[in-house]
Amino acid sequence: MRIHPNGRVEFQDSAIMLDHAGQNAEPILLSHAHADHAVRRGRIISSPETKRLLEVRYGVKTAESLDYGKRMSLGKMKVTLYPSGHILGSSQVLVETDQPSLLYSGDIKLRPGYSCRPIHIPQAENLIVEATFGTHLFQWPKRERIEKQIFDFIEQSLIGGRTPVFMAYSLGKSQELLALLARENIPVWVSKTVWQMSKVYEEFGVDLGKYRLYADERDVPGVLIVPPQKARYVNADNPRFATVSGWAMTRRWNDGSSQIPLSDHADFGELLRYVDKVRPKKVWTTHGYARELASVLRHRGYDACPLTARQFAI
Repeated sequence: MRIHPNGRVEFQDSAIMLDHAGQNAEPILLSHAHADHAVRRGRIISSPETKRLLEVRYGVKTAESLDYGKRMSLGKMKVTLYPSGHILGSSQVLVETDQPSLLYSGDIKLRPGYSCRPIHIPQAENLIVEATFGTHLFQWPKRERIEKQIFDFIEQSLIGGRTPVFMAYSLGKSQELLALLARENIPVWVSKTVWQMSKVYEEFGVDLGKYRLYADERDVPGVLIVPPQKARYVNADNPRFATVSGWAMTRRWNDGSSQIPLSDHADFGELLRYVDKVRPKKVWTTHGYARELASVLRHRGYDACPLTARQFAI
């Protein structure tokens, strides 16, 4: 088996692509529907939830669905999807042949979320793992502390006569907020893209509570959720903004917003625990802090390196 940095995996005369489009009509195993992973053409295979998100978000109507835990043969390779805990429909991809197996993590989160299925971690001899937050700088606060930050921000904003506005990605982070706020029956308005993605969540049985479509009203007697790029267009009276992102651990935005470190990715400690659970003999790190995570894994006894510009043979 050969692994290429562009996501191509080869075994004998068979090949697949992981979160990348190929040049020779190779099947594409898609981990989830975020823009930095989504492919919009070719033979795309994903979970049913990701297939639906691709339809609604990008107009992709040709993807094939593969249920979690069900094995599919692609030439001389067999692939199985497992939930990754990142967003609705997000998947890890297990590739098996008559040689050692390979697990591609996609984007993962070990901490239970509010709006998607928890991660299920298979074991494999070889692992490609994301390293978005793969450095000690990123250790998420306890869940209860983050929730307190969210509810304190809302309370303080409303007491001060201001409209609390959360800036969160339309897909994933916004639904985490909706599911959390639904527990307290807090009135919520959402932008159009958040609305569209949330409706797909509800199609798959995720309870996001009651929320309304924001149509540029000035009077918003509750909470508003918009993607960061739409914050400048918010017309609500006296808005007070909070950025919801794992990057809030290290970055400070110049827009005066509060920062809340709610992430749909694994933090540094979770990434280390994930690798331990997979029990691989060989690890490749990709995205984000790939070199830093690989270095730490080597110190922990793993044969690890970044998935860089050259190919690797298993």
